[in-house]
Amino acid sequence: MSGLLGAFDPGWVAILYGISWVMGVFYGIRSVFMTKSFLDQYGISQSAQLMARFAGAQVLAFVIITAILPFTGFEGAWPIFAYQLLASVILVGTGLYTQTQSEASRMVGVSRSPEGWVVPIILVIMWAVMMFMMRDTLYA
Repeated sequence: MSGLLGAFDPGWVAILYGISWVMGVFYGIRSVFMTKSFLDQYGISQSAQLMARFAGAQVLAFVIITAILPFTGFEGAWPIFAYQLLASVILVGTGLYTQTQSEASRMVGVSRSPEGWVVPIILVIMWAVMMFMMRDTLYA
Protein backbone atom coordinates (compact mmCIF):
# COMPACT_ATOMS: atom_id res chain seq x y z
CA MET A 1 0.00 0.00 0.00
CA SER A 2 1.70 3.16 -1.14
CA GLY A 3 0.77 6.31 -2.88
CA LEU A 4 -0.96 9.37 -1.60
CA LEU A 5 -3.33 7.88 0.97
CA GLY A 6 -2.84 4.13 0.62
CA ALA A 7 -0.61 3.70 3.67
CA PHE A 8 -2.98 5.62 5.94
CA ASP A 9 -5.16 2.74 7.05
CA PRO A 10 -7.22 3.53 9.03
CA GLY A 11 -7.83 6.95 7.52
CA TRP A 12 -7.47 8.85 10.80
CA VAL A 13 -3.73 8.18 10.58
CA ALA A 14 -3.71 10.62 7.65
CA ILE A 15 -5.22 13.21 9.98
CA LEU A 16 -2.40 12.69 12.49
CA TYR A 17 0.14 13.00 9.69
CA GLY A 18 -1.52 16.20 8.48
CA ILE A 19 -1.68 17.71 11.96
CA SER A 20 2.01 17.00 12.58
CA TRP A 21 2.84 18.53 9.19
CA VAL A 22 0.84 21.70 9.93
CA MET A 23 2.56 21.99 13.32
CA GLY A 24 5.93 21.79 11.55
CA VAL A 25 4.89 24.45 9.05
CA PHE A 26 3.70 26.72 11.86
CA TYR A 27 6.82 26.47 14.03
CA GLY A 28 9.23 26.35 11.09
CA ILE A 29 7.88 29.45 9.39
CA ARG A 30 7.63 31.37 12.65
CA SER A 31 11.20 30.60 13.68
CA VAL A 32 12.76 31.21 10.24
CA PHE A 33 10.72 34.05 8.77
CA MET A 34 9.13 35.68 11.83
CA THR A 35 12.12 35.27 14.10
CA LYS A 36 11.86 38.53 16.04
CA SER A 37 8.26 37.98 17.13
CA PHE A 38 8.95 34.27 17.72
CA LEU A 39 11.79 35.09 20.12
CA ASP A 40 9.88 37.95 21.74
CA GLN A 41 6.95 35.63 22.47
CA TYR A 42 9.19 33.48 24.66
CA GLY A 43 11.27 36.31 26.15
CA ILE A 44 14.38 35.18 24.29
CA SER A 45 17.13 37.64 23.38
CA GLN A 46 17.36 38.65 19.74
CA SER A 47 20.96 37.41 19.85
CA ALA A 48 19.45 33.92 19.46
CA GLN A 49 18.19 34.65 15.92
CA LEU A 50 20.80 32.44 14.26
CA MET A 51 20.01 29.44 16.46
CA ALA A 52 16.24 29.97 16.11
CA ARG A 53 16.60 30.06 12.34
CA PHE A 54 18.92 27.04 12.40
CA ALA A 55 16.33 25.03 14.35
CA GLY A 56 13.55 26.31 12.12
CA ALA A 57 15.48 25.32 9.00
CA GLN A 58 15.69 21.75 10.33
CA VAL A 59 11.94 21.75 10.89
CA LEU A 60 11.21 23.17 7.44
CA ALA A 61 13.47 20.58 5.80
CA PHE A 62 11.46 17.89 7.55
CA VAL A 63 8.23 19.60 6.42
CA ILE A 64 9.38 19.43 2.79
CA ILE A 65 10.35 15.76 3.09
CA THR A 66 7.06 14.82 4.74
CA ALA A 67 5.14 16.77 2.09
CA ILE A 68 6.79 14.74 -0.67
CA LEU A 69 6.64 11.35 1.08
CA PRO A 70 2.93 10.61 0.47
CA PHE A 71 3.53 10.99 -3.27
CA THR A 72 6.60 8.74 -3.39
CA GLY A 73 5.39 6.06 -0.98
CA PHE A 74 6.08 5.15 2.62
CA GLU A 75 7.79 1.79 2.01
CA GLY A 76 10.97 1.68 4.04
CA ALA A 77 10.47 5.22 5.35
CA TRP A 78 10.67 4.23 9.01
CA PRO A 79 13.91 6.24 9.62
CA ILE A 80 12.07 9.46 8.75
CA PHE A 81 9.35 8.67 11.28
CA ALA A 82 11.89 7.46 13.86
CA TYR A 83 13.87 10.68 13.48
CA GLN A 84 10.83 12.79 14.29
CA LEU A 85 9.82 10.52 17.17
CA LEU A 86 13.31 10.73 18.69
CA ALA A 87 13.50 14.50 18.15
CA SER A 88 10.18 14.86 19.95
CA VAL A 89 11.30 12.66 22.85
CA ILE A 90 14.46 14.76 23.20
CA LEU A 91 12.39 17.94 23.10
CA VAL A 92 10.17 16.66 25.91
CA GLY A 93 13.26 16.18 28.09
CA THR A 94 14.92 19.46 27.19
CA GLY A 95 11.62 21.33 27.50
CA LEU A 96 10.93 19.94 30.97
CA TYR A 97 14.49 20.61 32.07
CA THR A 98 14.40 24.16 30.74
CA GLN A 99 11.07 24.86 32.46
CA THR A 100 11.99 23.36 35.83
CA GLN A 101 15.75 23.10 36.40
CA SER A 102 17.73 25.38 34.13
CA GLU A 103 18.88 28.93 34.75
CA ALA A 104 16.23 30.05 32.26
CA SER A 105 13.51 28.74 34.58
CA ARG A 106 14.54 31.36 37.14
CA MET A 107 14.98 34.30 34.76
CA VAL A 108 12.59 37.23 34.78
CA GLY A 109 10.83 37.82 31.47
CA VAL A 110 11.24 34.28 30.14
CA SER A 111 8.06 32.49 29.12
CA ARG A 112 6.95 29.81 31.56
CA SER A 113 4.59 28.32 29.00
CA PRO A 114 4.41 24.52 29.11
CA GLU A 115 4.33 24.64 25.29
CA GLY A 116 8.01 23.62 25.21
CA TRP A 117 7.22 20.16 26.54
CA VAL A 118 3.46 19.71 26.02
CA VAL A 119 3.64 20.05 22.22
CA PRO A 120 6.52 17.53 22.00
CA ILE A 121 4.54 15.06 24.16
CA ILE A 122 1.66 15.35 21.71
CA LEU A 123 4.09 14.77 18.84
CA VAL A 124 5.65 11.73 20.56
CA ILE A 125 2.22 10.16 20.88
CA MET A 126 1.26 11.02 17.30
CA TRP A 127 4.51 9.73 15.73
CA ALA A 128 4.47 6.55 17.85
CA VAL A 129 0.86 5.83 16.86
CA MET A 130 1.62 6.51 13.18
CA MET A 131 4.67 4.24 13.27
CA PHE A 132 2.63 1.47 14.86
CA MET A 133 -0.38 1.82 12.57
CA MET A 134 1.76 2.09 9.41
CA ARG A 135 4.29 -0.58 10.46
CA ASP A 136 3.59 -2.97 7.58
CA THR A 137 4.43 -0.25 5.06
CA LEU A 138 7.15 1.65 6.92
CA TYR A 139 9.24 -1.44 7.59
CA ALA A 140 8.71 -3.00 4.14
